[in-house]
Amino acid sequence: MRPGDLKQRLALFQLIAASSKLPEHYRWYSLIIIAYQAIATDDFPLMEHAAADLERLVQQLLSDPGVFICQRANRENRAKLLVSVFTALSRLYLSLGSIDSFESVGIRVSVIIDSVDLTAIDPDSAYRSTRNLMRCLAIEALQAWHQQDAERWRLACHRLRRVHDHCHRPCFDASSAQEDHRGFAREMLGAVATTDGTGWLVAKEDEQIHHLITLIIKTTFEPRFLPKIRVMFASYLAPSQ
Repeated sequence: MRPGDLKQRLALFQLIAASSKLPEHYRWYSLIIIAYQAIATDDFPLMEHAAADLERLVQQLLSDPGVFICQRANRENRAKLLVSVFTALSRLYLSLGSIDSFESVGIRVSVIIDSVDLTAIDPDSAYRSTRNLMRCLAIEALQAWHQQDAERWRLACHRLRRVHDHCHRPCFDASSAQEDHRGFAREMLGAVATTDGTGWLVAKEDEQIHHLITLIIKTTFEPRFLPKIRVMFASYLAPSQ
């Protein structure tokens, strides 16, 4: 896409996000699209602006007592939207180098998942939230590994297992979702199991966490992703030799 096309696309979504006449979910998802476009173009001022907009949306959604029992479908579902917003925020903060804010996403989503009944949300929307929800929860696992905190790791793994088990309920066998949420969930648990078997509490090595940090960004692990992934997560890794 040419630079002029990118500017036009951004202007379009900014108009949608600012509209008072369009349905709410059009405006909300436009903010998410703007965030990812800011990341793709390394536009730091736009990333900071997008993060502020999304944090305001988080507060708006969390103030709604019906968000975690929302029965609206897919993109109109407020619980699914909240997960998408947190995922976009995690990417923004990682790109901005705001590690404390990045880690806060994992903490906040972990607190939410500890108190939410996933079966109370529209089933299809909850299922379609699987990948992004696990990405946010994996931030806590990364932080536990980084700090060599066994109890924090145990809790992070328990949350990931809970989401994995939820998406494998028989009621989702006939899901029409194009994304392979179950495959991603299995791979995420596999990444955690790989780390578990490395003795990371005794000696911490970058290779122990490569699979997991890749899945925070990508849909599957491939070695070709690692150079860029290592740059993104440099704060957690040993300096390259």
